[in-house]
Amino acid sequence: MTLDDNKQLVGRLSQLAFNERKPEEAIELLAADFRTHAGSQARGADGFTDLVETFLAGFADFRGETLHMLAEGDRVVIFTLWRGTHTGTFRGLAPTGKRVAFETADLFRVAGGRIVEHWDVVDRLALQSALMS
Repeated sequence: MTLDDNKQLVGRLSQLAFNERKPEEAIELLAADFRTHAGSQARGADGFTDLVETFLAGFADFRGETLHMLAEGDRVVIFTLWRGTHTGTFRGLAPTGKRVAFETADLFRVAGGRIVEHWDVVDRLALQSALMS
């Protein structure tokens, strides 16, 4: 696959899972042995699905906007601005009706036309501050 193919694959994952609200289709882009190194998130496709469903349940209008995407070799980095309104329970917090905006930087490793590995950096302070203010 080319660098552009890898970028399209990673972009499609976010688009399907969050913006189109189709996590069941998005997980088909993950390798069978997909691993994430994202904090306490469960490691495989189930962990990815749980993460997506947590945000979709907590924020009815949750969407990501790609700010930058870079690719080199088998790695793709995507910088995303996430926005949403807290309309459902999110990680034990009852709905507040507050708007949130926070950024992430996600690094993916691609092999065989699938996403096989993931790391992230999340601006959790911005998310928590928006919900608690």
